[in-house]
Amino acid sequence: MNKQLQQTAIFLVFIFVTASTFAQTGWLYNGSNAVTLDPTTARVGVGITPSERFHINGGALKIGNTTTATDRAVNMIKIGDNSYIQIGEWELDDMLSFKASRYNFTNGNVGIGLTNGAMPSQKLHVVGNAYFSGKVGIGTTAPSRNLEVVGEVVITNNSEAEWTMPLWIKINQNTDKPIVITNTTTNTDVFRINGNGTVGAKKIYAEAFDVVPTAVGIYWFDHVFASNYKLRPLSDVEQFIKTNSHLPEIPSAVEVNENGFSLVDMQAKLLMKIEELTLYMIDQQKAIEALQAKNAELEQLIQQ
Repeated sequence: MNKQLQQTAIFLVFIFVTASTFAQTGWLYNGSNAVTLDPTTARVGVGITPSERFHINGGALKIGNTTTATDRAVNMIKIGDNSYIQIGEWELDDMLSFKASRYNFTNGNVGIGLTNGAMPSQKLHVVGNAYFSGKVGIGTTAPSRNLEVVGEVVITNNSEAEWTMPLWIKINQNTDKPIVITNTTTNTDVFRINGNGTVGAKKIYAEAFDVVPTAVGIYWFDHVFASNYKLRPLSDVEQFIKTNSHLPEIPSAVEVNENGFSLVDMQAKLLMKIEELTLYMIDQQKAIEALQAKNAELEQLIQQ
C-alpha cells in the first residue's frame, strides 16, 4: 500500500470514528457555548452537559419577537395537553398571563407585590390593594356571601389590647343592605348597622362611652337653675304621679315598651329631675332653718 492509500485509509478511519462518536454524543462545541445532543437519553444541553430533557446554562430562553397581539398570543410556553397550563404574553400592555384549570402551591409562601428581595412571611403575603371579583371564604371551602369567615377574627395593632384597635367600616347610606351579625344557632340578629347610621344590638359592654354633642345634637337642662325657672310645686308633682304613675317629662312604661327611648334624651331628663330634686331639697333646708330659728326665739321667750 503506497503512502497515498495509507493516508486515505487513515482519513476514512477518522471519519468512521468521528461518525461513531457523533452517533453516541451528538454535537459538541468546546467552551461555554457548547451545544450537546445526547441521543441515548434524548437530552439537549446549551452551555452544559444536560441533566434534563432541555438544559440551558449561562443564558436565557426567549420565545418570540413580535409586535401584534395576534402574533404575541402564539409566543407561549405550553405544558401538558395544551389546555392544562399556558404561560405567555397576551396583551399589548405586556401582561403575563397564566392559564390553567387549577393552581396548587404545595409548600412555601407566596408573595405578591413584595419588593427589594423581601420574602413572604405567610402562606399568602400581599403588599398593596387586593381585588376579588367573586366570593371569598376563610375557614370554608364554599362561601355563600362575598366574604364568609368561619372561626375567630382578631383585629389588633400588635402593640395594644385587641379591643382597642379601631375597626373602620364604610357603608353606602343609599343602600338598604345593612351590616348584620347573626347568631346561626337561633337565627337571630345580635348586631346590626343600617345604612342610615342606626345601630341595633342585643347587649353592649364597654369600658367607656363618650357622646359627641355635635354628632347627636345633645341638649342639657342647666336652665333649671335659672332665676326665672318655674319649679313645679311638690303638690302638683304628687297629683301628677297619682294620675299617671310616672314622673313629669319621663315616658311611661307603656311608651318605652312600644317605642323604646333615646339613651341621650333619657340621660338629660334624669339630670333635669336631679336638678329639680336639688332645688326642692334647698327649699326644704331653708324651711327647716327658718323653723329652727323660730323655735330658738320661742325657747328664749319661755326662759324669760
